[in-house]
Amino acid sequence: MPPVDADFEAAYLLVTRSFDAHRITGRYDGFSVVDNDQTPLDNNAENGHAWTFSYQYALNDSVSLAAEWVRIDSFRPSYRYLGLSPNAVEVQRQLMLRVRF
Repeated sequence: MPPVDADFEAAYLLVTRSFDAHRITGRYDGFSVVDNDQTPLDNNAENGHAWTFSYQYALNDSVSLAAEWVRIDSFRPSYRYLGLSPNAVEVQRQLMLRVRF
């Protein structure tokens, strides 16, 4: 029997709109992992969804600025092994400066 046997599914929908030097993007992701093995104390099951929103502005052909916000809501039973809630909410915000050579 393999130590890990899992089925993984994921799907996403992305919408983006550009106008002049601006670009706005939204994305929804859904995912799930089904744990098929019987390894004790090793539950790899997980499911959840994520939202991503970003804004980009091109200063010129070589330099652009961007801001992004991501939120992931998930349920992972194995977090209980660490004394944590199996429900997790993770949020990330980032600012980017992109320079192309």
